[in-house]
Amino acid sequence: GPPDGFLRAFGKSSRVGPRGGSAWPTRPRSWAPAGSGRLPRRASTGRTSRYLKRAYQVGLADCGVDFVAYHPYLISDYCDGKNPEMNELRPTIRQLRRMRGVMIVNGHADRTIWNTEWGFPSSTCSYTEERQADLAALQDGFLATLPYMSHSVWFNLQDGPGSDRWAHIGVLRTSWTRKPVFDTLAGLP
Repeated sequence: GPPDGFLRAFGKSSRVGPRGGSAWPTRPRSWAPAGSGRLPRRASTGRTSRYLKRAYQVGLADCGVDFVAYHPYLISDYCDGKNPEMNELRPTIRQLRRMRGVMIVNGHADRTIWNTEWGFPSSTCSYTEERQADLAALQDGFLATLPYMSHSVWFNLQDGPGSDRWAHIGVLRTSWTRKPVFDTLAGLP
């Protein structure tokens, strides 16, 4: 395993954008310093680009990093039933673009961002199973326009127990039957 104070960079990948990828886990290729007083173990919401900047300051560029992982959840932006365009008006997308800028400034313009976790619930707020599928297609379409986004992974495979949004974010119901989002994601190019 990794030495103490290090996080393992790995991902499951599915096809998104022009480059695509495999559909199964890849081998861990990089270790990035974290914890031990040099870098917090994770970024707090809304501070991802500052966290990444600090990671570069403590030596991330020297660790042989292949990609930067990001979780661009837009659940709150669509909870009211409206469907705003996915662009820089969304705080999550602004943060994604700031992260890309940090990578470029630090000599990693040739590296990509992996969307290692994203999704929409099929219940709570104004979400339904049909809306979950529609928003999945909308977000995938947007991510595919970003030349630096090379992999994307939906969270989660199956719904779980409970009534919060995370319990209803799967592509399968708790009965293991497919939700509409399953076919939407399976049909993406």
